[in-house]
Amino acid sequence: TAAPAAELPKNLAAGASVSASSEYSESYLARFVIDGKVPGAGSQSEDRGAAWCVHKATSGDRGELVFRFSGPVEVAEIIYWGRTAWFIEECWKDYRVYLDGGETPAVSGSLEMVHGPQRITLPSPARVRSVRLEFLNSYGGPNPGASEVEVFGRRLTDRELNELAARHGARPSAAAWAAEPDPEALGRLIADLVRLHGSRYLQAESHRARLDAGDEGARFRRR
Repeated sequence: TAAPAAELPKNLAAGASVSASSEYSESYLARFVIDGKVPGAGSQSEDRGAAWCVHKATSGDRGELVFRFSGPVEVAEIIYWGRTAWFIEECWKDYRVYLDGGETPAVSGSLEMVHGPQRITLPSPARVRSVRLEFLNSYGGPNPGASEVEVFGRRLTDRELNELAARHGARPSAAAWAAEPDPEALGRLIADLVRLHGSRYLQAESHRARLDAGDEGARFRRR
């Protein structure tokens, strides 16, 4: 019997108001990063009305999102989903996170050029009224942005990150798969990918076989 799906903590971003330094058009507004939709990689027009991106010609290779909450909330981790429907290069790269209008970043780092959930984890949880994500550059795509941004009051476990990826029809980062493999979550993810991509998911049978053999996805690699 398959284990029940992991119960995820509340996504605080869903109840926030969101603004951006630049919005490409009415089809790519900041508020679309909290709509619960993650367009598939290469799905092209599916991200109209479901993702945010800057107008790079006027904003340069930079952008920012500001989340404002109705009252103080505990923030521990932000999950970023790159904009991958048209070009994988439209993912942001280097970032900084500012809390409550502070001038010193609470955390900074680099994101990957991948389709899937990526962690931005604060050094320690903070009680705040606003979070500002500053994106310093991208991987060179025409109009970089985000398909979704989620905010949580605690750090997700690796199993929860796997579950989050499965719910959106994506795979998590390689580090998450290797750290805490979950056969049930991997099985659900394979089934979701088959449903989404059908015969285009060429590795479906080999991935099922490796999962049945006990590999549990620890050595899966992007292809």
